[in-house]
Amino acid sequence: MNLKKLSIEELEDMSHINMAYNILKFEKKQKTTPELFKEICNLLSLSEKRYQDLIGDFYTSLVVDKRFVLLDGKWDLKENTLIEESNDDIEEIDDIDIIEEIDEDEEIEEKDLDEDEEIIEEEPEEEEEDTIPFEEEEEEEEEE
Repeated sequence: MNLKKLSIEELEDMSHINMAYNILKFEKKQKTTPELFKEICNLLSLSEKRYQDLIGDFYTSLVVDKRFVLLDGKWDLKENTLIEESNDDIEEIDDIDIIEEIDEDEEIEEKDLDEDEEIIEEEPEEEEEDTIPFEEEEEEEEEE
């Protein structure tokens, strides 16, 4: 929707974040936080003081809203960036995830092996003399 065609009353009824969404959707151009909010302030005829007072909250709203994504310091709509991604980019990301999972598995296996080696290297404790091995018990019973 072209916000420039709306009346000031209609614009005032919209939230700043929804105005930002419509600007990015209509213009199909990425913008920095100041560029985007300055355009909103101009549409609403807000003063420079009001701009300074509200830009921090506006930035927070952009960060929290899942419809927006920050790419190289400029905001765009997530829906626009998903269309532009090529299958190669997605496959590359999947490959990186798989490699990271393999590395994590190898680290876990190495740690387990190190622990096993420590256990093997420990000397078994000798049995106490009070215990008689099973075979010796049988021999004693036969002698009686």
